[in-house]
Amino acid sequence: CEVDEKRKPIAGTEFVIRADLAFIAIGFAGPAGDSLMKELDGKIKVVTDSRRSRNVEANDRDYRTSVDKLYAAGDVRRGQSLV
Repeated sequence: CEVDEKRKPIAGTEFVIRADLAFIAIGFAGPAGDSLMKELDGKIKVVTDSRRSRNVEANDRDYRTSVDKLYAAGDVRRGQSLV
């Protein structure tokens, strides 16, 4: 049995949740090539750091990204920090 790890929409399951704020906790996602970071590339500014990890670029003052009302913090902004 082959497993396709790419996220795909499932027809008829879409719904809208009205919210002022949403958090996406993705855990340790990188530096895998087919991760959420690759899907975000082109929609949000993604940078590659010296460890070749792909991270969401966000300013250090308020964590704003290049997408209006979208913020990034933790591992997705600065790369995984496991020792």
